Amino acid sequence: MTIKILMLLTMTIAVATAADRTPTRQRPAETTVNVNAVSIPYGARETEPNTYAFTDTRGHKWIYRKTPFGVSRIPDSPVPDAAPVPADERLAQASTAVDHGDSIQFTRPGPFGLYRWESRKTDLNSFEQMVWNRELAKQKSAGQD
Repeated sequence: MTIKILMLLTMTIAVATAADRTPTRQRPAETTVNVNAVSIPYGARETEPNTYAFTDTRGHKWIYRKTPFGVSRIPDSPVPDAAPVPADERLAQASTAVDHGDSIQFTRPGPFGLYRWESRKTDLNSFEQMVWNRELAKQKSAGQD
């Protein structure tokens, strides 16, 4: 019986204190304004889905893209006309060839040091032929100077 009275008394005190509380008004969270936020300007033309082109009043050309993280803006610059050099040509320029009678010893740089191999003059593949022709041209130009 005393346990029931104690429980009732505890409940009554809890309800009474809850009723006395007045709800406090929470202050709204301050919103921060991102001054660097980019938006797509009025008059921009859509060139591809989610991609827009715009020229500002100064004459600068910009590309605007809608991304999952917002809008991004990059300057519109022309693509350079220089064609990339094929990998075989770059390797051929870095390779060397030395004549050893009926065979040629080739050397080229690799990720783990120099690669060296020999091939017969009659069994040259296109890469080896390119390197060998370049070496012959070097020897002829050195002999003319």
